[in-house]
Amino acid sequence: PGASELVEDGTCGYLVAPNSSAEVAAALARLARDPQQRAELGRAARERVLRDFDNAANVKRMAELLRAAQSPAGRAGA
Repeated sequence: PGASELVEDGTCGYLVAPNSSAEVAAALARLARDPQQRAELGRAARERVLRDFDNAANVKRMAELLRAAQSPAGRAGA
């Protein structure tokens, strides 16, 4: 749990081991050297948040799941 639920390593950011200052420093150095990669990671992260963490869309999905679970077909699987 935590950052790994939000960040796809190498796609929209970098994951590093907890308490590893050396890994944090290496990731920051990579980003400092490559402005194009910084922009790509930022774009991908924004797209992921808009796609996967939109409140209205998540509420709609949750309501659909609850309706399906309340239907006779949904209860049959319980």
